[in-house]
Formats: sequence, structure tokens, C-alpha cells
Amino acid sequence: RPRHPDKVWEEARAAAVGETHKCIVRRVLCVLLLLDRAKETTVLEADPCLFCPDSTIKSTRQMAIEFARSFLSGGIGDLAKHLAYMDAPLAHAQTAHHEFNFTVQSLATDLRDGARLCRLLEVLEVASAPSGGAAALRLTPSLRLPAVNRTSKLKNVEIALRAMEAAGAPLLRHPPDLHGCAKLLIEGHCEATLELLWSLICHVALPRLAPVGIVLDEARRAR
Repeated sequence: RPRHPDKVWEEARAAAVGETHKCIVRRVLCVLLLLDRAKETTVLEADPCLFCPDSTIKSTRQMAIEFARSFLSGGIGDLAKHLAYMDAPLAHAQTAHHEFNFTVQSLATDLRDGARLCRLLEVLEVASAPSGGAAALRLTPSLRLPAVNRTSKLKNVEIALRAMEAAGAPLLRHPPDLHGCAKLLIEGHCEATLELLWSLICHVALPRLAPVGIVLDEARRAR
């Protein structure tokens, strides 16, 4: 018995809509997994934030759960957990460290919390790494951000100063101890801040950008 054309059309339309919805879900999950892997492996050198700082969603796992809650039905449960069972876990979570702006606008105020000083040491380590290799120095994950109180700022500055000492840069002549230097820096002492920066430039940056041996060889050849 031949079926009514309208019935056939309705069934074909329902099947096409179902396949379209499945395709959309697959594409969304592929994009989500791609962004998660890109952030976890730092594909972009600038490493921008994946989510807006004012967003209520701060992780790819949370994004998958929100997508399932808003657009999928049928009691699917924790979509991120299902992806993990399929060997496709969502791992990236955006924290205050990712959202912190390390740009220096004023030497008088921007170095007080120690975060930008730590980042400067990391950048110098990356610049001096052979063949663009990854730097072993990782200071920013240990920072307390946002540094809203004196205790957090003191801890951050001490992390930076210890790294400076380890890199061969002497601290202030007065006071010579690390804790005293950190106190002057978080209080915005201009002379102490400039002295520390010059120490960093002379003993860390310049020897790595222009090694003494290479400079002497070029000077001998120039003669």
C-alpha cells in the first residue's frame, strides 16, 4: 500500500532535522575541545584569555555543562564527564593569573605587587632560552592574585627577589636583606625600585642578550 506523500515528507523532514541537530552538537563540541587543547598547549604566543573577565563561565568544562543544560534534553547529565569517558577531557580553567594585566604603565605603582616583576623575569628567561626553547622559570603560577593586601604583595615581591638572586642579580645595598628590599618595593620607594631594575638589567638582561665572550670576540675582530 503506497504511503501518503505528506507522511513521507514529514518523516524525511524529521530525520533531516535530527541529523542537523546532531551535526550542530558535534561541531560545538569539536570547537570546545579545540579551544581547550589550544589553551592547554599555549598555541598562541600571546596566550589571550579564552573567556571575558566579567563572564560567569570560566572553564571549558563549565561551558560544556551550560551548553547541555541550555540546548540539550533527555537527561544527558554531565556532558564533560561523558567526554572524559571518551578520552576527550576538558581541562582548561581560567583563573585570576590568566586575567591579570601585566602591562606596566607606571614604575611608581605597577611593581608594588610583585606580579609584573615576576613576569619580567619569566620573559627574560624565555628570551635567553636557546633556539626558542621553553623557559624553566615559572613564577606567576605561585603568585597571589589579585594582591589586595600587604601580605599578598609581600609574598609576591619576595618570590621575584629570590628569583633575581638565583639569576645572579644583587639586591639593594641598603637594606641588604630580602625582606627589607621587599618592604621598600611594595611601599613604592622610587630609588629602591630603580636600583633593583638596574641590577636586573645589568646582571640578568645584558649578559644574556650580549654575552661577554661574544662581545670580546667582536671587539678583537674590530681591532
